[in-house]
Amino acid sequence: MGAGLKSVIASGAPAILATDSGDGGVGPQPGKAAPAYAFVAGTGGLEASRPVGAWVRDHTLPSSNFLTVGASFANVIQFYGGRRARALSVSPNPLHRNPTYEPVLNADLMIRTNAIQYLVYDSYSAARTPFFTQRLLHYMKKYNGILIYADYQPARRPNGKTAKVPVVLIYEVHP
Repeated sequence: MGAGLKSVIASGAPAILATDSGDGGVGPQPGKAAPAYAFVAGTGGLEASRPVGAWVRDHTLPSSNFLTVGASFANVIQFYGGRRARALSVSPNPLHRNPTYEPVLNADLMIRTNAIQYLVYDSYSAARTPFFTQRLLHYMKKYNGILIYADYQPARRPNGKTAKVPVVLIYEVHP
């Protein structure tokens, strides 16, 4: 493929160009540590929230369901994208979670029964919850996730150089 560009083709959606992450692959890989690039939430909100929500609203069916790493980005998908989203990191114990969040008791079953069609990786959640990030990437690999949306932003690497890193990746999965 072209120098630094990879074409990603999605069924029913136009091709999306994603900038290469510099490691030869498109985004994080299962079994590898999440990148050490944290785009923090703050007064400006989560990085890429509105563009992701607009893309979700414009390119997915209203009945689509998403699985995110953390509740913050599930809220982004629901608020800006108008689609149902659940987070892997929400505790199944009602004493240890916000009562408005619904836990994912069996993500594997939800994907196999087509109750979830999309998996969402975001660097903000990945930096905070590496365990659940690895679970999401495991499901992405297990169910042959197809990258259908990628938002890469420039970030400073630990060695001081600037590189484009994944901020948000959306994978379509099929049972």
